[in-house]
Amino acid sequence: MLLRRQGQASNTPVGVLRRLEGAVNEFVEGVYWPLGVSALVAMICAASVAAGLLVGYLEMGPVMTLLGAAGGAFFPIVVLVSRARKIAKQIEAQLPDALDMMARATQVGHSIGQSIAQVADEMADPVSKELRITANEIALSNDAPRAFRGFAARVNSNDARFLALAVAVQDETGGSLVQTFRRLGSLMRQRAKLRIRIEAIVAGPRFTVRALLIFPVLAFSILWFNNPALLAPLWEEEQGQRLAMMSIIGIATGVVAARYLSRVRT
Repeated sequence: MLLRRQGQASNTPVGVLRRLEGAVNEFVEGVYWPLGVSALVAMICAASVAAGLLVGYLEMGPVMTLLGAAGGAFFPIVVLVSRARKIAKQIEAQLPDALDMMARATQVGHSIGQSIAQVADEMADPVSKELRITANEIALSNDAPRAFRGFAARVNSNDARFLALAVAVQDETGGSLVQTFRRLGSLMRQRAKLRIRIEAIVAGPRFTVRALLIFPVLAFSILWFNNPALLAPLWEEEQGQRLAMMSIIGIATGVVAARYLSRVRT
């Protein structure tokens, strides 16, 4: 009965809003946005209004204006997600060295919290910042597995998840934490080498994705600056609007499909 009541409560408008707020907060933390949710919403609204006004100034019709406003709203999100992925890759590149330093610090007698704090002081950002947060959480709660789970959730990396899982298993079953760090660091280096080889193989399809995305925009821009009247039927006539909509949907579908086929998961 209690679970049923909790499930019913979560389906209420208040429960839905709380889940939405939690999802937004997780997204903001995951993309390393320092100004908070309100600033992010303001930036998205400003980008949407600016893009809508720009398309409206070009007199492309209401449909293209709405599409421009929607694209402007998604632009800051795409930029933040790309930035978060770049930071996650930097942390993945720094983690093996950090694990080796943690292994040496733990071997000489430091606790896991002290080892992480020492590594955070010696390493560079962004891994230094995340390890410092993890060390503070361990100092406050004395719960290393929970702190490393938080580290993995913030970084959103498979290597960080492996680290959190290894620490949790070691905490429950025992064993040498020094050997765990060293073997995990070696495994991460091997995974990085394999990832580089695979990315070299799929470089061609990824270039095709970029060309598929850039070429229509480039062709549209050239035609617009040379002869705007030639493209006017795309937003002045109903058939032109349908054709433009179908073209945008087709390009988006092709880009998503190509990225799905060329993605690398190691």
